Amino acid sequence: MGLTQEEFGKRCRVTKGYISRLESGERENPSDVFLRNCCDAFSMPLEWLENGVGQLPIVDQTTASQPRPAAETRPDKPVNVSQSDLTGFMRVLLETVPMSGETLLKLTAQVWESPELSDDFKSKLVLGANIAFGERESGRKPDPK
Repeated sequence: MGLTQEEFGKRCRVTKGYISRLESGERENPSDVFLRNCCDAFSMPLEWLENGVGQLPIVDQTTASQPRPAAETRPDKPVNVSQSDLTGFMRVLLETVPMSGETLLKLTAQVWESPELSDDFKSKLVLGANIAFGERESGRKPDPK
């Protein structure tokens, strides 16, 4: 489509590094969120991408190079998420996806690189990851507060 990795990543709300890792094979499977973002960015039905069902719209260099209006790619208002919500999310993530401390570090580094997220959100998510990982490693149960 004639887009750079940075342009394509921006349209799909990921970093240039994420696109690079997909293209190089360093990351084998794109995330579901990334796939949905791509479908939104290029007006492509998710069903077509996942199953080959439905009509694929024609996307050429001209239409691909035209960015969608900001209102379509970003929420109008920032999302306020509490520290306890993000810590809880990280607990669930660590329970369902086996990962080492090194993998968690790489994950949080990727979040930190995202230009789409506020610094406050990034800080809360990294803190939540540290708390959840510490609980998992020590065998402690989370405080119900």
